[in-house]
Amino acid sequence: MATGRNTAEELAHYLSEELNINQRDAATIRFGLELILGSIIKLSLITAVSLWLGITPYVLTALLTSSIFRLLSGGVHCHTYWRCVALGLGATVLIGSLAPVIGARVDQFALILSVAFAVLIGLYCVHKWAPADNPKKPITNQEKRRKFRQLSYLYVLTWGVALTLLIFFDYQVQISFPLAVASLGGFLTQVFSLTPVGYRLVNTIDATLGRFLPFLP
Repeated sequence: MATGRNTAEELAHYLSEELNINQRDAATIRFGLELILGSIIKLSLITAVSLWLGITPYVLTALLTSSIFRLLSGGVHCHTYWRCVALGLGATVLIGSLAPVIGARVDQFALILSVAFAVLIGLYCVHKWAPADNPKKPITNQEKRRKFRQLSYLYVLTWGVALTLLIFFDYQVQISFPLAVASLGGFLTQVFSLTPVGYRLVNTIDATLGRFLPFLP
């Protein structure tokens, strides 16, 4: 993410000079700009690949579900930006590819039962591990941790109710069921990223990518 980081530094430097911002605030602005630019690059790449494969609605549904949850609950990260992009791209494309296949074969009861089961797992994992720290930026403020955990609980319950209503009341099965499966996949992927097993697996994948794809900085 060297280009994005350089751009963020230049923009932060320009703003600090124009607005007379101190170095600490400029560093905060730079970090925020890095996140924004990085998210734009990642979203653009995932969208382009999903458009090429013809699975855009399912990929974006999975990505939106997991990304909002991740903002609240945290989770494991790869050690470099491009490895995170590669892993995220692989996971969302896999979910997006499977969603229409599974959605065409699952019935309403099984899908609602799967959502209920996912909500129970999500609530347990949030109680046990959320917010899951990024080792580089741990959350040390206990009040902030409590707030993020409560928001994570709220998200899990809201997501579960909304998805159940979509499945139950939308009779366009060929549309709603694959989207529900995609959202379920994105949700469970994020839940898994909170767990110790998820941390170990992602760290293993991260190390493997670094060994065999050293051009991913």
